[in-house]
Amino acid sequence: MTDHPDFDRFLLQGTIPEEEKQERYTGVFSFSSYKYSLFHFCRKAWYFHYILAQGGWDRYAEDSSRQAYKEKYLLSFSAFLSGIVISSIKESLPVIREEEKEEKRRDALLDAVRFHASKHIFYANNFLREGGMENDPRKLSFSDLYYRTGRFENTEDLIENSKDVLRGFFLDLPETEYFRSIAFLPSPAWHLAGKFPSFSLDGLPIYLAPCLYALSGGFFYRFPVYFHDHPQKEDGLLSADGLFGLYAANQYPGHRGKIHCVYYQEQEKLLTEKSFLPSPAEKENIFSAAKEMMELMQDPQPENFSYTEKKERCSFCRFRGICHKLQNGGTVRAF
Repeated sequence: MTDHPDFDRFLLQGTIPEEEKQERYTGVFSFSSYKYSLFHFCRKAWYFHYILAQGGWDRYAEDSSRQAYKEKYLLSFSAFLSGIVISSIKESLPVIREEEKEEKRRDALLDAVRFHASKHIFYANNFLREGGMENDPRKLSFSDLYYRTGRFENTEDLIENSKDVLRGFFLDLPETEYFRSIAFLPSPAWHLAGKFPSFSLDGLPIYLAPCLYALSGGFFYRFPVYFHDHPQKEDGLLSADGLFGLYAANQYPGHRGKIHCVYYQEQEKLLTEKSFLPSPAEKENIFSAAKEMMELMQDPQPENFSYTEKKERCSFCRFRGICHKLQNGGTVRAF
């Protein structure tokens, strides 16, 4: 993600969980915190995402598959902003490689991050104006625009809102310990490989979420950025944090996983941060969760995947379109 010349490629690489790409092309079952959390969020949504949407890119596929495929790639406004910041920081790290003075490193990094963020917004604006959201939903498509939630009047309004939010975010970011840590870590510490971190746990491929990663001073760091009105509740030891802790313990013996994250609450324009050592996920819990998913995949009929009992979740599920359609007389193919 460091050398992508255009925003389309960044979004395609940065917003699609890596295990999805693996399954689409190889058929290999893999595990991630996203797959686990969606399974427990709603099994029907999991079915839409990992089974019904397969093949939906084909223009001759059934309507239900094509719709599920389109909704699978819907992006929240928060995820869009987080992706811009993470990508912009990665692209900006080379500018401080030769700078030794701490204050100059921080200022140079901030200027570069703002520049790259502006570039991403520019490419996103052009892509949306040219109808890219309808032509290829994998690259850039927004849930708020797709469902006409009223949060944004149109694509221009979404772009202007993104500029406003990022403007406030970048005003507060330089004073955080999060940003100082990034600016002052030595260049060789950064793990900037194009492929997101993954490891095998007794033959089960496990993928981590896309993020900033660095190895320095006995720690393997993860630097996530969240744009939420309220910080999200963690999913226990099988969260992205728990899997990261297990990855650090397996791949870098003698090092501890450490997470330093920032939250930006858009409504209050408030930036907060926290730093902690995550507890590694337990192998038994991972295999138990994977077994539960794979057992359902042995006979992936739609009736075998239950709807969530927590109906309040439905209002912000990305699959509420295809879900509503099928519950009101639509049909879905049998496997």
